[in-house]
Amino acid sequence: MASMSELSLSFLPQLAFLAAVMCSMFINLPQTLHPMNLAHLGLQILGNKVANPSHSQSQQKVAGLLALLVVCVPSLALMIALQQVVFFPGLLEFVVLLCMLEWRGVVKRFDRVREHCVIVNKTQARNHLNDITLREVDGLSLLGIQKAATESLTLQLSGRWFFVVFWYLVGGIYAALLCRIMQLCAYSWNQKKHRYHAFGTWPRQLYGVLAWLPNLALSLTLLCYGNTLYGLKNVFRQGATWPLFSSGLVLSAMASSLQIQLGGLRVYETIQMRFALVGTGQSIQVQHLDKVKQRLKQAAWFWLIAYCLVHISWWLITQNAPTDLSPLDFPSNQYSPL
Repeated sequence: MASMSELSLSFLPQLAFLAAVMCSMFINLPQTLHPMNLAHLGLQILGNKVANPSHSQSQQKVAGLLALLVVCVPSLALMIALQQVVFFPGLLEFVVLLCMLEWRGVVKRFDRVREHCVIVNKTQARNHLNDITLREVDGLSLLGIQKAATESLTLQLSGRWFFVVFWYLVGGIYAALLCRIMQLCAYSWNQKKHRYHAFGTWPRQLYGVLAWLPNLALSLTLLCYGNTLYGLKNVFRQGATWPLFSSGLVLSAMASSLQIQLGGLRVYETIQMRFALVGTGQSIQVQHLDKVKQRLKQAAWFWLIAYCLVHISWWLITQNAPTDLSPLDFPSNQYSPL
């Protein structure tokens, strides 16, 4: 039987992962000090220097791809180098994961919007909504504020938490780091802004491809807690109507789960964009905002519990599996058929 120290060493990567996940969900770093916010500011500075709307669209797309490589390749090379020299790789993974994962801060900003929606203070709700969305909020009604807050929380947590967790479980710390950088570049150089309309093409498309599987897994998880049959019938059809299929999947699943309607008209830098409607025909109400947060939290705990059960089951199977016996290990009363 393995000792406690041997068990701790064998489960060290899993413990580091769970510790980072728990810290991200319960510890709120100030937004100005969060490593991802600092990286976002650095990417905006880089984008403002490189993106030039006066150039042709093909030149801007190439510049966006080169900028993406300039960010991704050194970051990945640095992580590989650090893994080779640190004495405790598990501790390094914990720190890097903790820097990449965002949950508590996003939820806290959403809660500020929800609290002002409850007391119908639309002015303050719009002010706090500016912290979690890129769209223009000045002319939003209470219904529009609630819809924008729901969509922003769902998409931000899907990209800043579920996306990272999924690719860490699939490909380890290198895959999680690369995908998180891709998501951050797509967000910092968002195509909805005029300056990055062509420059952000490659980051957005690559992020959309990488986010397809995590958002599909998240969508199926969300549908377990609500209108499952309706959601399964419509999630792919409705998701395909959105500019980014992976985002449409998870928003359709959330809307179907709560039996509400999301999507519709948005305004980005005075430009109106009409997105397809997803979900049911019921308008979102203020009481749905708390349920949105609850659904996402339930999905996160479902993923973590499933992760723990799979690892424990696999460990038990390997511990109880019989070892191969050599010919000398057979009892003396066993004779060779020859």
